[in-house]
Amino acid sequence: MIHLATNTWIKSSTAIIKIIPFFLLAAFVFMPFAVLWIFIAGTAFYAAISNTRPKKLAILIFSLLVILLTPYMATKTGLSVVGNDKLQYTDFMYGLVNGNLFQIELGHPEIVSFTLLKISAELFGPSNEAFATFFAISFIIFLIGIYRTDPRASLTFIMLFLSSSVFFNIYGNGIRQGLALSLFLVFISEIKTKKYFFLTLALLSHLSIGALLPYIFLRRIIVGLDNKRVLAVCAASYLSGYAVMPLMEGFSSSWGYLERKRTLYMNYISSETGIAKVTFLLLLTIVILTKSSFFRKLIKQNSRLSTKQQFALDSLYSVTIYLSFLLFFVMQVMDFFARYYMYYLVFCVFYITVFIYNLDNTRYRAIGTFLIIVFSTASLIKSFLNFSLFYCGNSNEFLTDNIISVYMCM
Repeated sequence: MIHLATNTWIKSSTAIIKIIPFFLLAAFVFMPFAVLWIFIAGTAFYAAISNTRPKKLAILIFSLLVILLTPYMATKTGLSVVGNDKLQYTDFMYGLVNGNLFQIELGHPEIVSFTLLKISAELFGPSNEAFATFFAISFIIFLIGIYRTDPRASLTFIMLFLSSSVFFNIYGNGIRQGLALSLFLVFISEIKTKKYFFLTLALLSHLSIGALLPYIFLRRIIVGLDNKRVLAVCAASYLSGYAVMPLMEGFSSSWGYLERKRTLYMNYISSETGIAKVTFLLLLTIVILTKSSFFRKLIKQNSRLSTKQQFALDSLYSVTIYLSFLLFFVMQVMDFFARYYMYYLVFCVFYITVFIYNLDNTRYRAIGTFLIIVFSTASLIKSFLNFSLFYCGNSNEFLTDNIISVYMCM
């Protein structure tokens, strides 16, 4: 009886979903963010309980997200405070439009991100519109990466991502690192050898991706490790980490670029690093639990995964564990940990989300998705209020403004 009622409810929901895009587009004009958030949550929950992939609706939602968030991120103020790199990137743009690309590349050998900065500045000048172009391209690549990795889980994951400080930091401050992350996500989602093209682009967007390169060779080994070996490597990595500072001091003397980075990472202490370390350990515990025999007996994982689904799940797991090894290794360095923690949080949370959607039991999928929706919604408002430099310095108003007001801020 319950199974019959559930099937009837799903069929009714499917009929309603067909007319959702029309209501979504109409309501989007008046209160875009609130409306879009509700539709993301509703579609994500429906995908969890119905075993369907609402591809067209997901693509529409992602398209509206780009339209809505681009002016929000692009209109960040240039106030000179710690962690605000907008003035620095504005100076880069002035140098790039004056033909100084080669000189800038000598100090920052990330040719892909600086070429995109140059193109954006050439089109619109060093302005909000140039930042909007850079963000839109980078964010679209990010959305393509998560959608290709797992279309169903991508909607739930984007809720977690947007409600996290990592979203604001990586696309508002470390914008070149945001581009690198987006390209690396596409690399993760691809099975064929052409994926190395995206890896190369990621590396040439931000050199921090270089520390992730060993993952390529260790992926299959990590997937085969049991939890005891994972914990043993974590402990060994942490103990080995005491050699990080001498290593950086030794190598940085031969390259001015690395010397500047070493000075930055040693001297700048992020106020969020302590909280990040606690969150890192908590999330790692959850990831390890998903591989425990007790957990697998309690919650059965879907055994009918396609080759692509299994590849995506294994890739996210292995890159999460690899980044765990890396974070234990650099835990002694002040801001180096925070730099790679941003990568870790994205891949770890995405793995947990994909894992939930690959559970065989519909009830557990529904409970997991519901908890993520509640948590994301609760932390969303707090995140927007904490990052008041965005949206012309009125970040809180963004939640209730209509789409015309949003673009008037540009």
